[in-house]
Amino acid sequence: MKKIYLALLVCAFPFFISAQNAYIPNRGSANVSVINTSTNTVIATIPVGGSPVGVAVSPDGSRVIVTNQDSNTISVISTTTNAVIATIPVGNSPGSAAFSPSGTIAYIGNISSSTVSVVDLTSNTVTATITGVDGSRKGIAVHPDGSRIYVSGSGGSDAISVVNTATNSVIATIPVGTRPEPIVISQDGSKVYTANQDDETVSVILTATNTVEATIPLGAGTIDPERGIDINAAGTRVFVTNENSDNTTIIDATTNTVIGTFPTGNFPQGVTIHPDGDRLYIANSDDNAVAVFDLATNTVTATIPVGNGPIAFGRFIVAGSPPPSPAIPAMSDWGLIILALLMLCLATAVLLRRQSALAVAGRGTTSISQGGGSTFDKSRYFKILAAVSVGVLALLVAATGLWNYELTTADVPGSLIATPVLAYLIYLLSRR
Repeated sequence: MKKIYLALLVCAFPFFISAQNAYIPNRGSANVSVINTSTNTVIATIPVGGSPVGVAVSPDGSRVIVTNQDSNTISVISTTTNAVIATIPVGNSPGSAAFSPSGTIAYIGNISSSTVSVVDLTSNTVTATITGVDGSRKGIAVHPDGSRIYVSGSGGSDAISVVNTATNSVIATIPVGTRPEPIVISQDGSKVYTANQDDETVSVILTATNTVEATIPLGAGTIDPERGIDINAAGTRVFVTNENSDNTTIIDATTNTVIGTFPTGNFPQGVTIHPDGDRLYIANSDDNAVAVFDLATNTVTATIPVGNGPIAFGRFIVAGSPPPSPAIPAMSDWGLIILALLMLCLATAVLLRRQSALAVAGRGTTSISQGGGSTFDKSRYFKILAAVSVGVLALLVAATGLWNYELTTADVPGSLIATPVLAYLIYLLSRR
């Protein structure tokens, strides 16, 4: 039986990681809803501080920060356990958050104190407070090279403050529209987009010169683009939620023109494009729900109930799940991995049987039945099948329970097909 269990470990070890989850702060219920974007269902609810509104995901996907506006704190959430691992005091009324590219620093926009707290996430302490930023802080975008952050703010002179992260000081102020709030930076770092709430426009800023390249009117039927903005990975589409007109505007970022505005739910307060690039997730505060908006059909395809008053100010979907230790390949690679393992096991089985046949031939015998046996032993096979089934089931349970993996519709049939094939290969390996 030792050969059987050794072959089981080599050939039947499955590969999993956590699903791409969305983390939605619910201001009214002081918690965070965790949505599995594969099934569009809530899989966990995490208690946090008072009035959570801002959200940010670390570059490696291992942590989520939520700003608790009424508690003057931030909650740091582990995406592996979906539990709060630290609560850190910051400035007054924290409303937004962003990670440095390394994931070791967080920048927190404090609305009432008009400051930005710099948080060291290795020690979970505030190491600096940035002053001199314009107006009350509502949005933060970090340049991909980590050298500067762009901070929006309503009031004051209605401008974007550019902060040098080496000195934590303001190095430029860029006038934009009236009450700029949500802000996002393109993946290549060349452009910053901010939505101006009171004049229903989007300002496009060139980061090379810190100047406004274009001002895009959102058009008729759009009111108060206060909290939601995102851009796709290619930098070709910008998405803006308009809270008081209950819709979302899509902008062609190559021409700086509006493609269309579509109904997406009541009082939308946050938007993030899914890492697959095919749909938006929109937090609708008055619906107590998140809408899934299909970008191919420009329609809402699902509505997911969450907590009370969801407000998701910032990007809230984990783009790449944190690997456990040791690292485990993504479930999207399951088919290729199983195919490669099956081929490896089959080749090993053929090689072992050939060696057995040669050994028998070396003893001057023409039959190989004594070496490997040519008769199919059903009893032995079904014992192996039972062992393989238990092993696969145990690993599925461990993956869902320990690694927060969410089963997809392909997992069960895939396991049912793979298990008897693996059992047969192990059967061949064990009959030397």
